[in-house]
Amino acid sequence: MFRTLWRAQQTKVVNQNHYSVPEGHVGKYIKAKAGAETIKLFIDGCLEAEHQRNWGVHQWKMDLYHYLETFKKKKGAIAQSECLRQAPSQIKKIYNDYYIGKEKEVIELLFYIRENNKLEHVLDAVKQLNNIRTGYVSTESILFICEQSTPVKADGFYRDETAHQSESNMKAYANMFNQEKEVAHYG
Repeated sequence: MFRTLWRAQQTKVVNQNHYSVPEGHVGKYIKAKAGAETIKLFIDGCLEAEHQRNWGVHQWKMDLYHYLETFKKKKGAIAQSECLRQAPSQIKKIYNDYYIGKEKEVIELLFYIRENNKLEHVLDAVKQLNNIRTGYVSTESILFICEQSTPVKADGFYRDETAHQSESNMKAYANMFNQEKEVAHYG
């Protein structure tokens, strides 16, 4: 069921509960669709946020990723924020174990997670770094490991442009030397 239009602020109130709205939409009109399980917030016809519905009264549902630009400007605000308190437990653990007092670095890591949707890769990188040496975890190291990991298909081979080009070159060489055998295919 759609609710009426409201001007967007940092949160939107639906049935006396606050739901976070992504930054950059203040002053725009927002439409809320309240379902039994979720609250969906639409701006200009586009789904901008989705929250698990809260059936309590005067409760807050905050998404940490909705406020990263604010935290970038006010780094110290993240430590005591309601957003961090409601963040997934893995993110809270990473923050508490490695980033207290290093808010600039954790915000950079959160931007990476939001933009690339790679929380699982980050968690794996943290585990790898801890296996190397305790206290070796940093955003720079995590991002390095995440960017080095190449997706692998189920058969063990990842096909990218380089693999296609290499195979094409091998076929051309085989044709040039009139070889009867087929070039080996990987992937």
